[in-house]
Amino acid sequence: MKLHFFFTFLLFTSLFPLSSTTTTTAAITNDTAALSLFRSQTDLHGTLLTNWTTTTTSACTANWIGIKCTNNRVTAVSLPFLNLRGPIDALSSLDQLRFLDLRNNRLNSTLTPITQCTNLKLIYLSSNDFSGEIPPEISSLHRLLRLDLSNNNLNGPIPIQITKLSKLLTLHLQNNEISGKVPDFLDSLPKLKELNLSNNELYGTLPKSLISRYGANSFSGNQELCFNTHNCVNPSPSSSQTVPSNPSSLPSSSIPIIQEPSKDDHHKRLSNGAIVAIVVANSVLLLVIASFTVAYYCGKYSRGTSSIAGSEGGGKRRSSYSSEKRVYANNGGGGDSDGNRGPGRIPLDWTTRISIILGAARGLTRIHEEYASSRIPHGNVKSSNVLLDKNGIACISDFGMSLLLNPVHAIAKLGGYKAPEQVETKRLSQMADVYSFGVLLLEVLTGRAPSEHPSPTRSRPVEEEKSVDLPRWVQSVVRDEWTAEVFDQELLRYKNIEEELVSMLHVAMACVVPLPEKRPTMSEVVKIIEEIRVEQSPLGEDYDESRNSMSPSIGASTEDA
Repeated sequence: MKLHFFFTFLLFTSLFPLSSTTTTTAAITNDTAALSLFRSQTDLHGTLLTNWTTTTTSACTANWIGIKCTNNRVTAVSLPFLNLRGPIDALSSLDQLRFLDLRNNRLNSTLTPITQCTNLKLIYLSSNDFSGEIPPEISSLHRLLRLDLSNNNLNGPIPIQITKLSKLLTLHLQNNEISGKVPDFLDSLPKLKELNLSNNELYGTLPKSLISRYGANSFSGNQELCFNTHNCVNPSPSSSQTVPSNPSSLPSSSIPIIQEPSKDDHHKRLSNGAIVAIVVANSVLLLVIASFTVAYYCGKYSRGTSSIAGSEGGGKRRSSYSSEKRVYANNGGGGDSDGNRGPGRIPLDWTTRISIILGAARGLTRIHEEYASSRIPHGNVKSSNVLLDKNGIACISDFGMSLLLNPVHAIAKLGGYKAPEQVETKRLSQMADVYSFGVLLLEVLTGRAPSEHPSPTRSRPVEEEKSVDLPRWVQSVVRDEWTAEVFDQELLRYKNIEEELVSMLHVAMACVVPLPEKRPTMSEVVKIIEEIRVEQSPLGEDYDESRNSMSPSIGASTEDA
């Protein structure tokens, strides 16, 4: 009897590890099957076909592009800008998914499938073709930190169940067809820092608490939305106006509106006073344009006027990515970006470098958004134009110099990093700024000047080594699978940043693609960089809880916040 009981006990206890192993294996297989189904339904052009193969046991062991795993479970899917088309239903079974980035595709159907991925923390689904209402089941995403559903075809009201997302930091719903009243319950989300409901079909009276907390521009473009019960006015100057993706960070405009003259005015002679007024106005216009040359845009979206030297310490210009007790050269002492690359340098650490590049990216984004309608670029992006203020915030300087020169001469004389299309067109553009920023980022990652670096084969003569520009050199090294040789050797001494380095390299290479229409916008670049986890320190006040879960593109960590 005892022997029978003993064997029964052994059989019973052995079932549990067997069951657990079977469940885990089944889950891994289900993740791979779900992704394979998603690819077959959405990847009509076969972009993922060469890498997403089913010959191996799982998507995790095969290192599928855009997929991040933890303990052999899929925890991140990052596939932006791939022209994917179709439904996302297949992703609903990814129960360990933390990070979902499918921005700028052509995906459609409703959002209901993602509500079944209850571990999601970061959702970026902007610029797709999703339709229908925001499902009430979104309340099941109790760990959600960031939700971006902007630029879709969503309709219906904002569900009250969204108040259960107590950890939510950002909510972007702009440029949809969302209707109904702006609910006061949005003010009850305790940690919400960014809210954008602009360019929808909202109506009624806007709660004053929301205006004071998020700013009027966050609600612009809703024709029937009233700021108060006594005077119902549209908050935007024009009902068709489109506002930037993060308008709450922008100041209200002080540019006067010039009225068109009436027909009778064309038949009247100009008086002497009018002629004087025109001359004065033109002088003022020239002064305004000239003021751009001393304006600089900083990493916290603040704008400086007058000169950099007015700040404490004389204003300090970036000299290189290293220092000898002084990291920066004074503004008047030369801004050569290669001025301190010699022996004895003390290199900047990874956290400082990423903070500098993020500040420069935010400054460029501010310029592009503030001058979106006129498409005015910076036109002179290079490392010597990246400054730090007295608080260590990176700023982008020399904005407006290109406006004072003939476009053909501007490209030749300003000396910024030139995009390939500028060689032929001789024109400045915001997309060319993105390319220049990509070169700047490569300079930060590699520690090399944009025009001087060895060839990846180490066999070319010196004169050829200097003829290959930095983006082409990086591409050739990565293509030969020598990725480690790309990065500054000083950075490789830091532990646990390899994933962040590779992720930042992906950002840089996306910026320097030859076709300008394939490059991301600067606002998209900022968002991706902000999602990259920096181990040494957080990048902002609202990253304390969420930074361990953020990473761009292919890399995403899934530790609990």
